[in-house]
Amino acid sequence: MTKKAKHLFLTIATLLLIGCGTDLPTPTSQSDSLTTAQAIACTFSIPINEVPDPSPGDTVYLVPQIEENTLGWTFSWRAEPDVLLDDDIVSATLIVPNDVSQIEVDLEAVNAEGCPGVGSLLITVAQPTSAATEAVATENGTESVATLVPTEEATLQPTAVPTDTRAPSPEPTQAPTATETSTSEPLPTSPPQPTATSISPPIITDLELLPSGAVVVRWIWNGQLTPTQNFAVRFWSERDPRPEARFSITWTKENQYAFSVNNVDYPIGTYFVNVAVMEGPSNGVHTEVTRSEDRPLFVDAPDPTTTPPPLP
Repeated sequence: MTKKAKHLFLTIATLLLIGCGTDLPTPTSQSDSLTTAQAIACTFSIPINEVPDPSPGDTVYLVPQIEENTLGWTFSWRAEPDVLLDDDIVSATLIVPNDVSQIEVDLEAVNAEGCPGVGSLLITVAQPTSAATEAVATENGTESVATLVPTEEATLQPTAVPTDTRAPSPEPTQAPTATETSTSEPLPTSPPQPTATSISPPIITDLELLPSGAVVVRWIWNGQLTPTQNFAVRFWSERDPRPEARFSITWTKENQYAFSVNNVDYPIGTYFVNVAVMEGPSNGVHTEVTRSEDRPLFVDAPDPTTTPPPLP
């Protein structure tokens, strides 16, 4: 090969290398576009159970409507105003403050595959209605309706005086009239006794589902169990509307109890728990004295072989 041919060959090879280098695609931009498209495709919305208009001081339970297993998920709750008691679990809790008309709740979650989900709920707070007091204008100012009672009684007495002056003999007949007026005041009919004898319900202070598949519930009660009374712990699915579905897990004298859930007896979903004070034997005739409010719990049922750990 001559020197001129070698030079021409090297020139052509150099041009081919430069041309191939300029036509190479940019893998980084394609990868970024694919990742963005996948994230948009797997984004999902999370409905949150509607909450009826609560009143200030009420405890509200926020339960997301998620049908699949939430193992490996992460949850983040936010509220405006910030009244959440817990914000990093499946179901959150808040207490309605005073002097607010609405509470905005937002939920962000990421499932086990990394797909983001969002949900929101607007809670309308029931405003307390103050009883309007009637008033009557007097020369000195304004007086409540309660001041009208002695005024009416005072007007009744002068009407009895001229009757007595006209006919002294019928005084005995007017005396019974006065006694009838006195007996017409049934003061003992006021009902303070039922209020004094009312029994307050148990209050559930702790309800959680442990990673081992154990449900732990603890409660307090300001009463004292008699020898014939027990606490009954009840657990049932929100999907089962039958009254008999709210059966007792156990009867106990203690203020705490733990039991295990599995995929056979307790399918994944939302359940309710309450604690009742029962009078009578569990295997005979018994009655409910009082019970706590129903607390929701979302259950990711573990393997059927799991057993609850011992309580501390």
